[in-house]
Amino acid sequence: MTSFGDTWRKVRLHVPDAPFGLVKEWTQHAYETLCERRPWSWTRVHAQLIVPTARTVTATFTQFSPIVTAAAAFQPTDVGLQIRVGNIPVYTIQTYQSPSQVTIDMPYTDLATSGVPVSAQIIGMYQTMPPDFGAFLLVIDPYNQRLIPFWSTQEELARIDPTRFSSDASPRVLVSRQLSTVPTTLGQVQYEWWPAPLSQKAFPYYYRARPQILADTDPLLGVLGTRATILQKGALAECCAWPGTADRKNPYYNLALHAKLLDEFEAECARLELRDDDQNQDSWATLPYHRWGTWDLTFDTRFLRSTDATVADYVAF
Repeated sequence: MTSFGDTWRKVRLHVPDAPFGLVKEWTQHAYETLCERRPWSWTRVHAQLIVPTARTVTATFTQFSPIVTAAAAFQPTDVGLQIRVGNIPVYTIQTYQSPSQVTIDMPYTDLATSGVPVSAQIIGMYQTMPPDFGAFLLVIDPYNQRLIPFWSTQEELARIDPTRFSSDASPRVLVSRQLSTVPTTLGQVQYEWWPAPLSQKAFPYYYRARPQILADTDPLLGVLGTRATILQKGALAECCAWPGTADRKNPYYNLALHAKLLDEFEAECARLELRDDDQNQDSWATLPYHRWGTWDLTFDTRFLRSTDATVADYVAF
């Protein structure tokens, strides 16, 4: 199987005057351009979303402080989970100092419960996705034999349950929210489970991975593994568009050849799509995901009645 290192070194055989670093960068860029065209078979990942069991602790919050203390109630695995007193606001545990102290993402604001031990719930309301997460393809709820929608918005969820009053053993929907602010997962994509999950669950899912920076030893997977010349052509096209430096001109600089190689790169990418479809049918990733109305976020009336919403939130007059 062809590796990334084999590929960029072959590119440099054509342009021996080009710096090693630039050749690698051109080849990496060709790989990223190819990966972003469609959900290729080698970019699909099958994994599981794990929802932890919620638990109740007695903790002390101080107004305008992000420090939360408790009597040996915290665990290192609490980092990234949410903690709340009642419903909202919901805070995220940013760092773990000891079994008796953690730091949350925002200063605590409630004066009525400041400085006194209160009952707080530690719960996994937010799901942080892997660093290479690009997009959901499918999320499966094996407990209710259904697909979990992931295309609803915070606005739609706020119409039904603005204070996140509802909770259940099995959540019904994933809703996109802000990027993670937890230091260990900073900037990673994050979704919110609704209703707030109470018991541990595992949800199988498929996602499209974003192209990562390849190491020399990384193999080129799928149908690309036997057609690495596509990346070579894309890298050579980049080379032809690089004029060089002020003191060292690029002898391969040729914008006409650059345009020609780009056209050939695009044509070969299109042919590769056909070969990828031969091996891996893509129809399961093109389900008619019509956007659901807010009343469709749940599949029984019990949950509709348990939210903060009124009839007007479900029915368009």
